[in-house]
Amino acid sequence: MRVDGTIERGRPEEYVGAHAQGFNTGSIGINFAGNMDKMQPTPAQIESGTMLLADICTRHGLTPDVNTIVGHRDLMATDCPGQNLYDILQTLRGKAIWYQQNS
Repeated sequence: MRVDGTIERGRPEEYVGAHAQGFNTGSIGINFAGNMDKMQPTPAQIESGTMLLADICTRHGLTPDVNTIVGHRDLMATDCPGQNLYDILQTLRGKAIWYQQNS
């Protein structure tokens, strides 16, 4: 997801990704462009990101909760997704739930 909120599609969902070793099968990786240790996610990234999360969760019958939406660091030893994005994961989950319920 670009800083302006534009969503760029990477690997199609039906293919196994290469985003989190040991967790690629059965998961979808989402990238927010930028160094989220040095910058804040933009409002556009937050909005389009939460709409994307809501859409993915809805299509796959998932609830956007702490068990479903995690940071890369929750799965392996890395600083990713950066502290500033990691700190708002609960906000992203909450907004994704709102979008699920109001779409």
